[in-house]
Amino acid sequence: MIATSSRSSAGPRPLTPHGLRYTLKDPPSCRATHIFGGSNLFSRKLSLCLGSLVLSLAACSADPNPDGDADGSGGSVGDGGTSAGTGAAPGSGAAPGTGGLGNPGSGGSGGGFGPSDGGAPHAGGAGAAPGVGGTAAGGSGGGGATGGSGGGSGDTGGSENGTGGGGGGGDVGPGPSDIPPAPGPDNVPRPSGTPGNITVIDWAGFPAAVTYSFDDNDGSQLTYYEQMKAIGGRYTFFLVTQNFGVAISDARWKAIYEDGNEIGNHTTNHSCGTSNIDGANTAIQTTFGRAPSTLAAPNGDTSCTGQAPGRVFLNRGVTPESPVKPNDNSNPYQLNCYIPATGQAASAYNSNIDSALSQKGWVIYVIHGINPGTSHTFQPVSWDGLKGAIEYAKSKNVWIDTLENIGAYWLGQKEFAKAMTQTNGASKTWTWTLPDKFPTGKYLRVKVDGGTLIQDGKPLTWDPHGYYEISLDEKSVTLEP
Repeated sequence: MIATSSRSSAGPRPLTPHGLRYTLKDPPSCRATHIFGGSNLFSRKLSLCLGSLVLSLAACSADPNPDGDADGSGGSVGDGGTSAGTGAAPGSGAAPGTGGLGNPGSGGSGGGFGPSDGGAPHAGGAGAAPGVGGTAAGGSGGGGATGGSGGGSGDTGGSENGTGGGGGGGDVGPGPSDIPPAPGPDNVPRPSGTPGNITVIDWAGFPAAVTYSFDDNDGSQLTYYEQMKAIGGRYTFFLVTQNFGVAISDARWKAIYEDGNEIGNHTTNHSCGTSNIDGANTAIQTTFGRAPSTLAAPNGDTSCTGQAPGRVFLNRGVTPESPVKPNDNSNPYQLNCYIPATGQAASAYNSNIDSALSQKGWVIYVIHGINPGTSHTFQPVSWDGLKGAIEYAKSKNVWIDTLENIGAYWLGQKEFAKAMTQTNGASKTWTWTLPDKFPTGKYLRVKVDGGTLIQDGKPLTWDPHGYYEISLDEKSVTLEP
């Protein structure tokens, strides 16, 4: 509130050195003609005049602010930021009453004298440091300027003594993938050359990939799961949904799924057939809250090859024993894989991994039971051999992940290689399609020589491991200068 005075309408009152106004009133008993009377008269009249002046000033300074609030309260800190509130200036800039000293607002530290006549306030004291901005995905923003309330996380701060505005923050993309960070340096600078093409990085930046898939709901898989989890990586469990092994309703399967592993379709009764595949899809959807995206053909039955399309996006076969390679001609509905021999030693697995490393390929294992501990299964492997194999793959920086995750990267790369391109001035756009039942939330890691990649109207964030991640869901990406 701006304070005004009703004491006099004869014009503005003069200022004291402290910015206080007073009114010098000449009482009727104090006249210039009286001053020039005799000395006694002069003395008495002067005393009366000075007394009137003192009383007038005392009344001014004792004014309890009849026209305005004594002190204004500072603004609160804005959402997301931690900069100061709307200021440490008194009130909305008005001094109490006719000009007393105002206290700092509660939102800031420090303050100052309130300007005369309730004018615009001085800037408040320096507020708290601006809040940290958003994450890489959310952008980096600042808080408000001195005395202003901060903007939200990722927002641009407001102006002095103002409320933080809603800003754009930093680079924001569709969101980072859950693919583990690629091995290698984590301080690679963003490319600054001339924009040209987009190059997809094989296996997300890993030298090779491996999937350990487990069939038939065998109880030994549950026995050793925690030890596999401790080594690292994610795994695929192909479950038969009716009367087979450990029932899919067992809470341990749900816990495995919630750890980020995959539950795949192994049909309702361990036999191919469209109704068996559909029935297992429904049962897994009901039990785990998500339909499976991959199928493992029971016994390697090739009749599943023609039944899988439209029901899943990948089907794992059983032969041949060779790595799947980037952009090769492997059939996504009959993926080749390896079946370890009974009690296979770690060295045999390691030989497969070495082959994948030399060919830059993807090894897919089909495992049933694990000894010691299995009761009924096909070609059980030894835990020591399997443990040594997983540890070896990890030591070689091989990407250890589910059939869905690695398969989506492999197939997504193939689809991007077929993308249509369109040039508009200095900008170039790639547009692609995805197969039926392709899972959502999948990404490719790519490199460019320079420029900015745009998806959904937003610039993508450069990952200092040396790549951008583009969302396959968007089905297009634009490279701008």
